[in-house]
Amino acid sequence: MAEATPTLAPCSTQGGRVGAVLAYPGEVRCRVVPLAVLSALYACAGPPTPRPATVAVGSVSPRPAYVVSARPSPPRAAPRTVPSPRIVTLSQGAEARCGLDETGALWCWNRMSFERAEDGPRGGFLRVTEGGTHGCALDARAMVSCWGNNDSGALGDGSTTYQAVPRPVVGLGPVASVAGASERTCAVTLTGDLHCWGKTAWGLLGDGTLVDDGVAKARRVAGPPILRGVASVGVGPYHTCAALTDGRVSCWGGNLAGECGFTPVHPPTPRPTFVTHARDVVAVAAAESTTCTLDKQARVRCWGRLGDPRGAKIPSFGGAKPSPREYPLPPAERAVELGVGGGFACARTAAGNVFCWGDNERGQLGDGSTTAREMPVRAGLAEPALQLAVSYDEVCALLAGGRVSCWGHWRRRDNEPASSVPTPVAPPEE
Repeated sequence: MAEATPTLAPCSTQGGRVGAVLAYPGEVRCRVVPLAVLSALYACAGPPTPRPATVAVGSVSPRPAYVVSARPSPPRAAPRTVPSPRIVTLSQGAEARCGLDETGALWCWNRMSFERAEDGPRGGFLRVTEGGTHGCALDARAMVSCWGNNDSGALGDGSTTYQAVPRPVVGLGPVASVAGASERTCAVTLTGDLHCWGKTAWGLLGDGTLVDDGVAKARRVAGPPILRGVASVGVGPYHTCAALTDGRVSCWGGNLAGECGFTPVHPPTPRPTFVTHARDVVAVAAAESTTCTLDKQARVRCWGRLGDPRGAKIPSFGGAKPSPREYPLPPAERAVELGVGGGFACARTAAGNVFCWGDNERGQLGDGSTTAREMPVRAGLAEPALQLAVSYDEVCALLAGGRVSCWGHWRRRDNEPASSVPTPVAPPEE
């Protein structure tokens, strides 16, 4: 018996995709057929005969469709995420967007989500500092290893060769802390001796050298210490300050804005010089053109330049100010940690609150605005911070459970706006 000849009729395919319908006598079969076959059927059966669509009350009538494509492609799978690492310590220094997990491996969040760092520790380290183009970390033996750019000898391995894997600093024994800035690193030994190596311009190494001779100073770490009895060191891109165990502060390097704390402000200071107005200091932080200290009474003082470089947003901030100014926190708050960025500073209190002041063009104060503040304002963290990391125009806080929240210009995707409120770092993508 000869098969009935089908006629063409319009209909809607499932999923809203364009499809083909063949109408046989007494029945309708919906089939997806190639465009070439459809053309042949057109030639034999003539143009398609429309048929009324059955529409339920209150529904939308489907649009007639004819075969114009082959099998639909599968939907594109969304990026898969994996659990976030449990960060136990944040990077200190010029870079606020990195930290170590429980195994001592380095993670960074340059693009809003956790990523395993391409260079640096894969495990076995306890603390880390990032100098912008290089990093250094302490292991369980309190020994320092460094990686990254080494043009000025900032890795301390006696060479100027780039290193992707951490290499031990030569001639340096166990240390209590390490801090890095652009092309330079300083470390405080367990006995309180301070050693610095790397870039030598502006008297940055504190040994009297003003000319940048690079690699020769990569071996400076093996020489005599710059200072003894050091409790804390703050390393900025152009100057360094150290807090001593007796409460005094000594600074050296560039002093264009009075960041070294003494006059005259313009000539660099190539050797450590005591800051006469700093007393009873237990911690010091330095960055760009600013130095801040925390004293035994938990008072915060800063000198140099805060606010934008011209002082336009906060007139009292403009110009070089080698004399200190106190930045009081609310009476119930006691500062325990300091961080200094580009024209702003932050303090973490014993209660886990974070207060910031100064320039706020990128929302780096975390108060939901971009308004510069002359006095400390509280960042909008929803829970207590366990640690603070501050860089040029961003701040990150370590929270319970190894989570991290950041604000300011930490979201570095193209055309990505800065965040003026603390924002959690997203889980890594698979």
